[in-house]
Amino acid sequence: MRAISVFVVVAIVYFLIFTNVIGNGWMLLTGKGYTIPRESSVFTFRANEMNDGPGDYWIYGEDDRYYYFVADGGDRYRMYPKERAKTCPRFSATAVDTWCY
Repeated sequence: MRAISVFVVVAIVYFLIFTNVIGNGWMLLTGKGYTIPRESSVFTFRANEMNDGPGDYWIYGEDDRYYYFVADGGDRYRMYPKERAKTCPRFSATAVDTWCY
């Protein structure tokens, strides 16, 4: 029984440390306009660059499959597959004008 309890505690600590759930959860609760892309999840999405102005929305973000760029004050976003980025010359995850289409 003790081994199961230790395993559960270790699993919870691992989950909290190695996922983005704490940061995303906090921003969803407190940030005005913060959203997670439908194609991603609160566990895997990471905001790489936040808006400097009013509104707590991200400008660039990523997860394990896509890079994301938000436009129009956080209402719409574009996504770019990470697989495609490998073959895109001069690609930068935080510069949408370098994304090859």
